[in-house]
Amino acid sequence: MAFIFLTKRVCLLHYKSSIMKSNPNKEIIREAIVLATKWQERANELLTSEERGIQEQMVRLLTNPQDKVILTKMIDQSFRSENTHRVADQINYLLRNSGVPEFFSSVEKLLVQMFLSIGRHIPNLAVPKMIDKMRHDSSRAIIPGEADLLHEHLRKRKQQGVRMNINHLVEAVLGEAEATYRLETYIQDLQNPEIEYISVKISTIYSQIHALAFEHTISIL
Repeated sequence: MAFIFLTKRVCLLHYKSSIMKSNPNKEIIREAIVLATKWQERANELLTSEERGIQEQMVRLLTNPQDKVILTKMIDQSFRSENTHRVADQINYLLRNSGVPEFFSSVEKLLVQMFLSIGRHIPNLAVPKMIDKMRHDSSRAIIPGEADLLHEHLRKRKQQGVRMNINHLVEAVLGEAEATYRLETYIQDLQNPEIEYISVKISTIYSQIHALAFEHTISIL
């Protein structure tokens, strides 16, 4: 949340001058900027040392376009196969050709170098360790979708007074059979009393969406 507020504050400061000149509601805008600043400062006060480290790492990632390319390639290309030798070979190829991302921490860079020199030769051990590390690092935003683990998480958050929005991670939908499956998943969520909110991506319930066929697409949806 703190990182989101930080991003909004940067946007506010970036556009402040032009907005204040063109908008007649200057006092409302000024109060909004003051309030956003107050929220950001309070959010910064509540950050743990671990959260500060994550925030700094995200800033490095967002300010280095090439790192975003490398990370996207790793996530999108390297872990599709269940064959650990194939995964290790792909990671090795990507990192040797693109370089180790600069946004990685010193420890992570060391682990990557160890993988490139030793780990790739023992993929049955190294690849699962790497996947576990990725899951741990993304666990603040991504949770397991298995029913037992998901429901345990939802109950825990409800006890804390936190209301959750379920947003399924979905790759490209290839065909209407898969789109139907995704739609059935959403319907199951709606029927689940433990789930209060869901996000529905229209691109996952109809595989033939096209901007040039806007009216037709809307009628199908």
